[in-house]
Amino acid sequence: MELAAKSKVKLIMAGGVLRRESLSAIGHIAEFCFSEINADKLITSAAGLSMEEGITEYSNEDAVIKRAMLGRAREVIVVSHHSKLERVAFASVAPLDVVDVLITDSDADDQLLEVYRQRGIQVIKASAKGAGEEKTPKQ
Repeated sequence: MELAAKSKVKLIMAGGVLRRESLSAIGHIAEFCFSEINADKLITSAAGLSMEEGITEYSNEDAVIKRAMLGRAREVIVVSHHSKLERVAFASVAPLDVVDVLITDSDADDQLLEVYRQRGIQVIKASAKGAGEEKTPKQ
């Protein structure tokens, strides 16, 4: 909710059915909401992110909403704990080539991150304090 205080940020919250465990909205109302907007940036997470399967989620409901959001964003930023890299969850969302930026933690394997870079993804390794340790431009 810190974004609500930023005057240059327009914060849009989708309606839908509340998933209490993740405090997110799912269902056709949320999907419709995302179909009506054009976003400069989408900052999202993923249950899994892999070279072969791309972005994956734990449920079909989550995958549908995430697909709707991805389809309306000019830039896609995925924030992912290193343990979710090269992990495949239940539901497919989108191929890896939709990801512009990957932000992960400092425990991520450098060789693996280099492969993501070679796929054209800008990789940012965040330190424990939240400052970027390593940034690479998207090719």
